[in-house]
Amino acid sequence: MPIKTIETFDAVDIKDASVLFKGESVTEPFGCVGSLEAETEIKTVKKTCGGTTLKQKSKPIQVNVKISAHLQIKVLREMFGITNKNLKEGVFSYGVDSLGKDFTFVAREVDIFDEVSRLIALPNCTSASGFIKSVESGAEEVAETELEITCLADAYNQFYYEAIQSDLSPEDVKMWMTAFDPAKVQKTAGNAK
Repeated sequence: MPIKTIETFDAVDIKDASVLFKGESVTEPFGCVGSLEAETEIKTVKKTCGGTTLKQKSKPIQVNVKISAHLQIKVLREMFGITNKNLKEGVFSYGVDSLGKDFTFVAREVDIFDEVSRLIALPNCTSASGFIKSVESGAEEVAETELEITCLADAYNQFYYEAIQSDLSPEDVKMWMTAFDPAKVQKTAGNAK
C-alpha cells in the first residue's frame, strides 16, 4: 500500500475514542471527547563549569494528558477503581482503597478540511487525578468529566503512536481501534512495511 505524504493535518474533531484496560482483549468505548491536551514532561541534564552551562540535553520522561469528556459508566468506574466489592448488587463505592486500572487510550482525530483521519494511541496510561463529579441543576448543557492521565513509556520506550488512517491496511486500522498492541506496529522480519 503506497503511503500518501500529508504535509499538514488540522485536527478539528476527535472521534471513536476507546480504552483497552490491562488484562482485557477488546477496547471499551470511552465516551464523547470534548477536548484532549497532551504535554510532555521533560528531564533536563546539564553540564556546568563555574556557573556556566556548557552542555544541556532534554529528554522526555512522561506525557501528561488532560481530557474533557462524557464518559461511559463502565470506563469511569474502571479508571477510578469504583467497585461493588463487598457491596450489595447494584451498589458501587469509591474510597481510600480504590485503585484504577492501567489502560491504552486510542482515538481518531479528524481533519475536516482535507477529509483525512489520524489514529492516535497512548499505550501505557493511568489516571493521575482523583474522581471528580460535577452536576448543575437546571443546566442547559451536561458537564463533562475532567480527567488527568499520565502516559508512561511502553515496552518499546514510546509514549505515543500516530498514523494517517489511509496509510494503514483495514486490518491494522481494526487492530488499532479495537485492541492496540505496540508490538503489532513494529517493523519485524515478517512485517517490513
